[in-house]
Amino acid sequence: MTNQFTYILINGFGWSGSSALVDIMREIKGVYVPKKEFRLIKDPHGLRDLDIQINSSIDPLNEDIAIKEFLHFIDIYSRGSRGFRPLGMSYNQDFGSSFQGISREFIDSICDYQYRGYWWYLDVYTPFIPYIIHKILRKLKLYDYQKYTSLFLSVKTEEEFIELTQVYINNIFSSFVNYNDNNFIALDQAIPANRPSWGNRYFNNSKVIVVDRDPRDVYVDLIKEKSLVGYDVAINHDVQLFVDWFRKVRKEEGKDTQYLKVQFEELVLDYHRIVGEIYDFCGFLPEHHFGKYTRFNPDVSKKNIGMWRNHAYQDEIRKIEKELKEFIYQS
Repeated sequence: MTNQFTYILINGFGWSGSSALVDIMREIKGVYVPKKEFRLIKDPHGLRDLDIQINSSIDPLNEDIAIKEFLHFIDIYSRGSRGFRPLGMSYNQDFGSSFQGISREFIDSICDYQYRGYWWYLDVYTPFIPYIIHKILRKLKLYDYQKYTSLFLSVKTEEEFIELTQVYINNIFSSFVNYNDNNFIALDQAIPANRPSWGNRYFNNSKVIVVDRDPRDVYVDLIKEKSLVGYDVAINHDVQLFVDWFRKVRKEEGKDTQYLKVQFEELVLDYHRIVGEIYDFCGFLPEHHFGKYTRFNPDVSKKNIGMWRNHAYQDEIRKIEKELKEFIYQS
């Protein structure tokens, strides 16, 4: 029987400080932390989109397209992208060499039928020249297009789909993580920070931690790094764009789900208390925190608190304080 890991799902909203918690996880014995974010669930055409089409769509043809898009998604995320190769995410390297194979086995497990058939939307994915050639051949009745195309159909119940999905994710990590050495796996950005309930849906055993930060410092960092909405805001000083974006990504569903909320400022300024809460929530033993301060040093991170005080346009800061007052950190 495959060992069941406990998954620590660490999530932030974009420059909210979640990487600090990921660094702390790297200091704790028995916790495996991958080199990169695990985005299999929430990225476009990933597991969440597949889930919606199979369990919420009333049209099997839409389901077929979702399965094909997921397989294409897996191909892209599996491959590397060095040199002049097409874009890839190197998951076959960072999440085990069997990642792509296990993913295809998952599709086999949820699909009950793969049958010959055709519908016009499949031509959307056909390159232009082959499409024109096939169209001409079809008109001349020289090409039996249904013979060379196939569609997927799943008749699994939602409960069966979720169970197979949880097995799939666990199989990915069981293929390359030694359970005897690491029975916890900490994943960065596996689910959206405003959807903590996804942890229980896609993982057999999970603990969700959400990290947030004072919006004034998030604003300054986004402008400095020109990341997300920061590039446009840096040029146009559109504070309202930032305010609306900030609220949007924090619009929460599944509030009944138990998760730990960590304020970045408190992690830095009240380190021992917050780390103790993390131990209790995750089920860690304090004595297993062997590498304390080797990855995350709160004294070093103090410089990331109160950056807004040096922002050149304090009127923008005052607008943020007014519009997002419930998120302002009170020291």
